[in-house]
Formats: sequence, structure tokens, C-alpha cells
Amino acid sequence: MLKLCNKCNRALETGYFSRDSKSNDGHQRWCKNCMAKYKAKNQHTRVQYNTKYYRTKKYRAKSIIRQNTRRKSGCPKEKARAILQSAVANGKIKKPTICSRCNKKYAIREIQGHHNDYNFPFLVVWACPKCHRNLDFVLRGTI
Repeated sequence: MLKLCNKCNRALETGYFSRDSKSNDGHQRWCKNCMAKYKAKNQHTRVQYNTKYYRTKKYRAKSIIRQNTRRKSGCPKEKARAILQSAVANGKIKKPTICSRCNKKYAIREIQGHHNDYNFPFLVVWACPKCHRNLDFVLRGTI
């Protein structure tokens, strides 16, 4: 199926457009190439705006409300995180400095605990951020 890009006015297959659930046909109005050019051109402006916005009191207030709502929801993921954080803080569990996946040494604050099953909060794989991200992708089945 062909779709017209509103930026470059080319008729392209829908595969050249990113998904957008809010639009009628389920795709963005600009093709991926035009969107990439636009983002590259305006990256500096977006970085400045985001830096400024995320430091505002309004954002911080929204963030605190969002965190508290998530914590109170009783989500197993949040419960497992809280239990593990408490155990590490109390010294019941020692956090390693070596990633169990790539065996590289990291600062203790960089190592993250990955839960394969949130019903067992102490069964974690200690991983660096990169390996943790890969583990999450595998768990979700996106790789």
C-alpha cells in the first residue's frame, strides 16, 4: 500500500513510515528519512528544551506523583525491586562489582539486578546496564 509523505511529497510503501496509533491509517505523516533529517537538524534545540524542562518544579512534581502511584499499585515488579533494594541497603545481600554476563568490572552503583521472575525478589542476575538491557529484550521476546 502506498502513502504520500507530507514532507517530501513522495509516494512510498507504508514500511517507510513509522507507526502512529493516533493517525487514521496507523502511520506517521512523514517518512522515516524525512523524520531522521528533521531530528538531526533540530537535535540541539530538543536537547536544550529537554534539559530545561526536566529541571522544572512542574516536571519533578509530576514525576513524584507518577512514582508514588506506581509504588502503591502493588505491581509485582515494584514489590520485587523494593524488597531487593531494602535487602541491599540493610546488608543482607551484597551487590557485586562484576557483571555476571560479560565479567567486566564496574562501579558498584552501575551494577543492576535483573529479575527473571518477580515472585522471587532475591533471585537476580547482577548485570551492567548494557547486559541488563539485553536481558530485558530476551525476556520480552524482542530479540
